[in-house]
Amino acid sequence: MHTVEPERLAAEAGGGAGVDDVAAISDAPLVATHSNAHAVCPSPRNLTDRQLHMIRDTGGMVGLNYATFYLNADGRADAGTGWDTILRHLDNLIAELGEELARVRQLLAELKPSPLGADSAQEPPPPHY
Repeated sequence: MHTVEPERLAAEAGGGAGVDDVAAISDAPLVATHSNAHAVCPSPRNLTDRQLHMIRDTGGMVGLNYATFYLNADGRADAGTGWDTILRHLDNLIAELGEELARVRQLLAELKPSPLGADSAQEPPPPHY
């Protein structure tokens, strides 16, 4: 039987109900590596403000997911998704977690369709905080 320590399970939980499940069995910092704000896009994978507060309270972190169907409020996959949509999620994550616990990991090459187009060399806008 393969066992996984709770810290690793937290990292693998992703978002949504998985965070609640892991929080129930672990006192370790909760980590959701590919999750967005449910308040912006109501996907079951995205994190509610309550879940973001749970992660914040454990000292965990959240990594923004660039998959467009988790970014767009209507759940559509759209290569034309721009920085404005991404920044709405980031603004929510920072508001609920604090700046030190929200992370952005750019995985554009792995996504189909990716925001800003698959071959985009567009630079992100400057920080506005």
